[in-house]
Amino acid sequence: FVPPPATWVPVIAEDFDGGEVISDVGGKNADITNKVSHGGGGSLSLKAANGALGVSDEFPVGDYQEAKIDFWYLFKGDTQTGDNFVLEWSSNNGNTWAELETYTREDVVDTWIHSTAIIWSLNNASSLRIRFKSNMYSGKKVYIDDVTLVAR
Repeated sequence: FVPPPATWVPVIAEDFDGGEVISDVGGKNADITNKVSHGGGGSLSLKAANGALGVSDEFPVGDYQEAKIDFWYLFKGDTQTGDNFVLEWSSNNGNTWAELETYTREDVVDTWIHSTAIIWSLNNASSLRIRFKSNMYSGKKVYIDDVTLVAR
């Protein structure tokens, strides 16, 4: 066993302001918009149940054992309690996906919320993809912005 490096190494930074690395946006229920943004510019907008996707490019992580995804999200005020989205990851270019975390709309709306999720074992993966998948049963929107992926 080789212990991971002590410091996190930047892999991607996505602010949806052009040159997106989360670019495989699933159909009419997901898009990159400049109407709502955490850090200025744009954000990823997801709506609809089991339809909207935002999928990253594939990134090399062969020298790392762990990865951390950091991002901001906002449920709009017209969403319903129970609406949610899922953060998933894949180590085989998207052939299969593993759920990392589910984010459910509770009582906080129209407020940006910061989140961090950690993949504790990359299982000797040579590459990594992440995706955000909506389960917005109300048909309303959640916005995701300022996504960073670091590894060690």
